[in-house]
Amino acid sequence: MDIKDHIGKIWDEKTTSQTVKHNWWQEPRVVSHIDQKVCGSVAKFISCHFPDMTFKKGISIGCGNGSKEMTLVESGLVESFELYELSIKRIESGRKLASARGLSSKVSFIYGDAFLLASDGRYDFVYWHDALHHMSNTIAAL
Repeated sequence: MDIKDHIGKIWDEKTTSQTVKHNWWQEPRVVSHIDQKVCGSVAKFISCHFPDMTFKKGISIGCGNGSKEMTLVESGLVESFELYELSIKRIESGRKLASARGLSSKVSFIYGDAFLLASDGRYDFVYWHDALHHMSNTIAAL
């Protein structure tokens, strides 16, 4: 089993776990405070700093089920996303979610290492939410 498969297996298991973990950063007061400090939600933050701009193609590494990226598409900030994930179960969940939200043609889930598969620089928006700290070499990832 290579490292990619091992990582995917761990996240598959977390996805199907019956344990619901609630973290301090998910508390409504904490979320509200952070939102106010960074100009509101991620979509609002992007709109504040890039007014009247729509990004053509985004990439997200370690996207989970892609729900956050889909919200950016729905808000009109990003036209489409390539979503990289190592958990097959999260990809399956994301594809169902994209279909339910009518976004299957705007988000594509890719199983694999984005650093090997997506190196031609054709993106104008890079989204990395809650995944950078999971990279084996953070400096190289940046």
